[in-house]
Amino acid sequence: YNVYMGQNETTWKTLIKNHQIQGVNVRNREDKEKNATLQYNVRSTPSFFLIDQAGNLSMNRTPHPNSPELIAVIRALLDEKQE
Repeated sequence: YNVYMGQNETTWKTLIKNHQIQGVNVRNREDKEKNATLQYNVRSTPSFFLIDQAGNLSMNRTPHPNSPELIAVIRALLDEKQE
């Protein structure tokens, strides 16, 4: 998921189009922004999370998706589930 934390719907749609952002693109409504920010502990953007197959947040504040560290993090989480 790509979550736009801003409030302007036109800007959000323009960013998706101009940057050809793929995937599921959602945005917070004005009254939900603070709640989502607190719920997911977003301190900066972009922020990355791991969500398990059941849709549960497995880890917030993960390494960048291009980072080799992320593979180690995923393997560790998989090992924990097998125990």
